[in-house]
Amino acid sequence: MMEHAMLRSLFPQLEHSTYLNSCSCGALAQPVIDAVQHYLQLWKCHGGRAWYADGGWLEALDSARAHIAALLGASPHEIALAPNVSTALAALASCMDYAARPRVLTTSLDFPTLAHQWLAKASAGAHCDILPSPDGCTVPVEAFAAVVDKRTALIATARVYFTTGAIQDIVALARLAHDAGALLLVDDYQGTGQVPLDVKEANIDMLVGGTQKWLLGGPGLSFLYVHERLHARLHPSVVGWFGHAHQLDFLLQPWEPRGDARRFELGTPALPAVYAANAGMELVRKTGVDAIRRRVKWLTETLVSGLTEAGFQLTMATDPEKRAGIVMLECPDAQAWVVELARQSIIVDARPGHLRIAPHFYNDMDDIERVLKALKELEWRNAAGIASSSA
Repeated sequence: MMEHAMLRSLFPQLEHSTYLNSCSCGALAQPVIDAVQHYLQLWKCHGGRAWYADGGWLEALDSARAHIAALLGASPHEIALAPNVSTALAALASCMDYAARPRVLTTSLDFPTLAHQWLAKASAGAHCDILPSPDGCTVPVEAFAAVVDKRTALIATARVYFTTGAIQDIVALARLAHDAGALLLVDDYQGTGQVPLDVKEANIDMLVGGTQKWLLGGPGLSFLYVHERLHARLHPSVVGWFGHAHQLDFLLQPWEPRGDARRFELGTPALPAVYAANAGMELVRKTGVDAIRRRVKWLTETLVSGLTEAGFQLTMATDPEKRAGIVMLECPDAQAWVVELARQSIIVDARPGHLRIAPHFYNDMDDIERVLKALKELEWRNAAGIASSSA
């Protein structure tokens, strides 16, 4: 990792706040600002010809696919771009034969988008099974093994739970799915960019994610990885002109999908988001995901130790190796605490019953000490029945 002070200086937001909310949206980096300005300059200079200009819009799309592929250990032809994960899932879910294999397995800890996609397809024959968590933190592989069968089309779950930061054993889930003739779909929105992954080594069939969080690219760009062995097998009925094999011939018919993962792409993408995402992903790649993992783990474990010593209750995996950079602090009044911390220029997030704190590689020990001090003060005031400064 490049010298940390230099890295930190790339994030102007850190000059006036302690930003610990990367699990919701990564901090804004100066290279991202510059990239969006470059997009606007291309538009200003070339208008619609910016699609084809050197370094123009079509090249930016190719760069995005290449960055994502490199981060995942995939090839660019296995990557499709989408404006959000819901759109990518809609195209993917439209490929499936629910008469032959109606069951999709997900968990109570997964982001609702996964379950929603298949719950809404009940009329098409899909059946979504939502596995409960026995400890409120993880769902063991054995729980999947107990219910997966020959009617299962898909195991759809996260590598890193947004609810707890726990890291799942994706390799074991892939083996379990394949033994039953099913596929594995991984939601990696909370993993890509902070926990290293090679989709080929993990034997993942499909993966979705986005650039808003740990990849520092802001909202507006998500991605779908589909292993090349599945391209000819999956035929989406939710389609768009970017997925046509002869896109720029503007043929009305016949419909002919691309031969690679881009068959899942739909309409014209939001180009400002693509430029922002490319800059964010380039910064992550230059820093190195292995280095990011080491630093985030160090910051996270320091925060966990401080909170535990102070008597706070956490909802997290017990094994530090199974913890990503999301710290879930039990807090009945979490949203009020988020507001109060923001008044102190400490930016965190809330989920039902929990305060969610997420350091990234740009954070340092001063940030951890500051949030610990503020949380201890809030807890003391709460226990003493003293109104906060927001009252």
